[in-house]
Amino acid sequence: MFSLRFSKMGSAVGSSSRLAPVSARPASPTFFGRCQNHLSHLPLPPRKVRNQVRKSDLISGGRTAPAVKSDPHIRQSIDSEVSFTDDNDDVGNESFGSQNVQWAHGKDGEDRVHIVIFEEPGCVFELGGIQRKIERHNRITQKDISNKILLNAIKAFSPLKIRLGGTLQDKVIYQFRNDHGACTQFIKDSTEMFGFTRGCLPMSRWDDLNEFFKIAGAKVIFGLNALNGRTIGSDGSTTGAWNSSNAESLIRYTVNKGYNIYGWELGNELSGNGIGASIAADQYASDVIILQKIVQDVYRGFETKPLVLGPGGFFDANWFTTFIKGASNSLQVVTHHIYNLGPGVDEHLVDKILDPSYLEGGSQPFKDLQSSLRSSGTSTTAWVGEAGGAYNSGHNLVTNAFVFSFWYLDQLGMTATYDSKTYCRQSLIGGNYGLLNTTTYLPNPDYYSALLWHRLMGRQVLSTHFVGTNKIRAYAHCSKNSRGITLLFINLDNSTAVEVGLSIKNAILVEKSTSQKTVFGRVPGEKKATYQVMREEYHLTPEDGDLHSQIMLLNGKALTVNSSGIIPSLEPRRVNLSEPLTVSPFSIVFAQIPSIHVPACI
Repeated sequence: MFSLRFSKMGSAVGSSSRLAPVSARPASPTFFGRCQNHLSHLPLPPRKVRNQVRKSDLISGGRTAPAVKSDPHIRQSIDSEVSFTDDNDDVGNESFGSQNVQWAHGKDGEDRVHIVIFEEPGCVFELGGIQRKIERHNRITQKDISNKILLNAIKAFSPLKIRLGGTLQDKVIYQFRNDHGACTQFIKDSTEMFGFTRGCLPMSRWDDLNEFFKIAGAKVIFGLNALNGRTIGSDGSTTGAWNSSNAESLIRYTVNKGYNIYGWELGNELSGNGIGASIAADQYASDVIILQKIVQDVYRGFETKPLVLGPGGFFDANWFTTFIKGASNSLQVVTHHIYNLGPGVDEHLVDKILDPSYLEGGSQPFKDLQSSLRSSGTSTTAWVGEAGGAYNSGHNLVTNAFVFSFWYLDQLGMTATYDSKTYCRQSLIGGNYGLLNTTTYLPNPDYYSALLWHRLMGRQVLSTHFVGTNKIRAYAHCSKNSRGITLLFINLDNSTAVEVGLSIKNAILVEKSTSQKTVFGRVPGEKKATYQVMREEYHLTPEDGDLHSQIMLLNGKALTVNSSGIIPSLEPRRVNLSEPLTVSPFSIVFAQIPSIHVPACI
């Protein structure tokens, strides 16, 4: 167990704890430290939002849940990956050859990566705005494919998962050569569900997309139309079973063309009360079973088959429990969406992000879904299929600025703590929460936060407990590609710096000691000694101390892409392990300690 202790002038200032129940007991490191006031750091007032609310209050993830107490154990997280997606509200209406192609979680007129009519609550990244040009041509142009910044940004996460899907995926038909009639694009129509008529995806466009994904080295999760064949009532409820014939044709075409698909996901936000429409849990489970049979049949003889995922909706405990039990033998991944900060227009958005109690409340859906999976006895794993934080495209200079990394990294920490394997961030490009700028593809702060998480935080999660200020959010993992450990500290305080020390039980320092004093890195049971070992620190701060800045500083240096489109190297600051670690006000710190080996990480 990791214990964090913070004191201010020698006295305790409060306490907070975080959960991570598991089976094996880890090493037991203890953090302790002192706080320093920096009165020059004043809280920044939230900027006014310009977007209008479009997503319904049915999003259960937007409610604050009670904080969860921690349990001193270790957890396994199979994938410490990140994802990016688009908000699933209304969709933009841009021409994609013979159709309107969008990532279905888009907004009217938004420059988003609606790559193929669907939204991507993907895994690791969601394409948000990369498609603006792609949508306006009959094929993906060489200019798009060869954009150095875009390709380098994607390849930095290699292998990268991208989810294609969203609101309009449940209104798209896949056209094949022997189909009769024109392949019509989406047309705006306020009388239609989601505000659009049906749209068509020609296989020529599917070919272009797969060409792009192959070059980018992406793992694709594709969202299938789950409403095909159903009758939708005036209240949004559906009757009838899923007509799988069109989806099966797409899957067979994909296999015949040799395209690699990582997973097929059925439907988007149709669980529980649904957004626009809803499907009963038992019926949805039956439909997933049909999809699994199709995948098993079409991929017969393949050593590795695509995953079957669903339902890609907002968590509803009763609905998800019924669904998981009904589909567990056919469902490899259960996906849910998170917009727990509410609408992007909320003038209190920044206040929520900086409120540790509000952040902690976001753990409840993770906990409840974990409980549902455990009680079902299934091998199905959980993914966050889409998360943009604030729906209706977020908020400019908040969800695409430094301040959002507080929420984002805390979400990644909680996701791993509760055993979710993949987190799909909305979006890679698009809306006001893209990791890349919609027009220039230049990285926003969250891109670098995600990249550091991807490179440093390993699959095994060490539970964290701290006593002291609740303004510090802390997580610890076994290091990625290393036997050491990596710590993450998020300081939500605007005026107080914290010096952190570390004491670890049942750990091994690989270097020899050279003296008789230690401040950091004590191994209980041995004589006190100062170890000539180093740790690597990554201090993230906003430019000019402005939380709304879109420029992130790493160890005081601005992170910028060079003229060749190369993503900057993320170089750490090397510090002797005996020195205390200082977490400045309104800052984020990753600290990697390669020389500390704990049993859980060996």
